[in-house]
Amino acid sequence: RDRFILEPSLEEVPHLTGHLRIGDGTEDEWFVVYLLRKLSLQRDDVSCRVVDADGELLLIEAALATPRWVSPTNAENRCWIR
Repeated sequence: RDRFILEPSLEEVPHLTGHLRIGDGTEDEWFVVYLLRKLSLQRDDVSCRVVDADGELLLIEAALATPRWVSPTNAENRCWIR
């Protein structure tokens, strides 16, 4: 386990990027999701995306509620915290 690292990225669209190694426990991952949700509620100009080693975290967790046409091959950039 490491600390949560948040860094500026100056790619085509400037943004912040972060990473966290959590091991087997998912509590830290969900705490980061909670913090990102709170941030997005405070600022209208913030959108957050959460990806882990398996892919889009929120889409994976909501797999049973997503439309059938959503698949790992077409799901990238479809789920944002706003």
